[in-house]
Amino acid sequence: MANSVDAPADAPAPGYVVGESRSESLIAIVTCMMCLSTIVLLLRVWARARVQGIASTADEWTILISWLFSIAFTVNVCVQTKYGLGRHIMDLPPTTNFSAALELFYYGEATYYITVSLTKMSILFLYLKLIPQRTYRIINWSMMVFVALTAFTCVVAGIFQCNPIHRAWRPDVPGTCFNQVALYLSNAGLNILQDIIIYFLPVKTLWKVQLPRKQRIALIVVFVVGAFVCLTGILRLESLTMASVSKDPTWDNYGAAIWSSIESNVGIVCASLVHLKPLIARYAPSLLSIQRTTRLPDERSGPTDNKSSGNRSMGRSTGTGRGTPFGILTEMELEDNKDASEYETRQKAFGETSDEEAPLSKPSHVSVRQSVGIHKTTQFSVSYHEDANSGGRF
Repeated sequence: MANSVDAPADAPAPGYVVGESRSESLIAIVTCMMCLSTIVLLLRVWARARVQGIASTADEWTILISWLFSIAFTVNVCVQTKYGLGRHIMDLPPTTNFSAALELFYYGEATYYITVSLTKMSILFLYLKLIPQRTYRIINWSMMVFVALTAFTCVVAGIFQCNPIHRAWRPDVPGTCFNQVALYLSNAGLNILQDIIIYFLPVKTLWKVQLPRKQRIALIVVFVVGAFVCLTGILRLESLTMASVSKDPTWDNYGAAIWSSIESNVGIVCASLVHLKPLIARYAPSLLSIQRTTRLPDERSGPTDNKSSGNRSMGRSTGTGRGTPFGILTEMELEDNKDASEYETRQKAFGETSDEEAPLSKPSHVSVRQSVGIHKTTQFSVSYHEDANSGGRF
């Protein structure tokens, strides 16, 4: 929103239509985006807590806090419509409380900065588990510092944009304010740069992983959504630029509010998509070709010595699913392999195998490492002979 909302101007803005309103569509869009991110986040929590049985880590706690701030931002935008957001300033009654509108915008900007930054931090926390290489970890920690400092400086600058502070929503109070539009545009530019770096940072590493085609396609979809987040940041920057010079701010800030909501909520969705894989693997395994076991790149060359095999097995979790995996095989991938092993075991236990096979039944809590161990197979042979006295066969 522009720095200030003044009383209606004498001359109408270009394209002005009496009584026109976009407030209802604004409420509908931001509410739908909030519902979308909420549903995806709940599925993520369900997959981690009930399907995997893994305790929440930093990436999950961070995204939950981001979601709470996103809810606050959505409520803030909806309340702003009560004070004219989405309507032409010429149509607002003289009794409209413009100070309340500016105060809501003042707090809304802070919640936006926080939710977007926390979403990025959540993704970067995931990268720390996903990519163990030292170079990537240095870049990852550097990006976390960059994102945290950007959020901190923008929030602090937004809070103290005016002296005294309440002049930000009461322009009639004597005092000074710096150029808030410069803050909005610089923050938008930094967000776009951070999105591009974050969403494409692990592409090279992940592409080297041996994945079935369906899982590779799903991985591409995640990054396409990430690219869309970058696009929403660019569109938001354009809408902010237009609103900053608008003579009809309550009308023209519609686009900035919409794209801010889309960017923050789609970011939460993108950060959560990869965590839905265990849920799909449990209830719709055919979508991911779960019967194929994912392998690391160094497993393609075949058997190696015990030392290298031990290195490759670093980080594989136990059957409880509560271990902390290390390297490119995350806990989500390990859970998929565990589900596949258990599914095959159940199929064999109930006789859905050939007559030549006689596998031993395994308990459902068998670990992934156990599933590739040595199994004992016992073969039986039965012969018959005639008893001359009884006429029967034994």
